[in-house]
Amino acid sequence: AKDISMAGVLGTALMLAECSGVGMHITLDDIPRPEHAPMPRWLAAFPSYGYLLSARPEDAQAVMARFHGRDIAAAVIGQCNNTRRL
Repeated sequence: AKDISMAGVLGTALMLAECSGVGMHITLDDIPRPEHAPMPRWLAAFPSYGYLLSARPEDAQAVMARFHGRDIAAAVIGQCNNTRRL
C-alpha cells in the first residue's frame, strides 16, 4: 500500500491540525474530486490550486459561497476536535 500520510489533502490536514493543536475528523466521501479520479490517487495528489481552510461552522456556508461564486468546488469535509488525531 502506498503511504499517503504526508501527501495531498490528508497530509495538509495533518500539518494544519498539528500546528493548531487540534484533531480532525474528515469524511473522505465529502472531499470534492474530479468525477473519474480514483479516491486513493486523488488523496495523494497535491494540486497547486487546492485550498484547505478552517472556519467556524456558522461561517462555512459564506466561505464556500465565495468559491462557488467563481465556479470553484468547495465543501465542508470534516470538523476539528480535541483528540489531536486525524
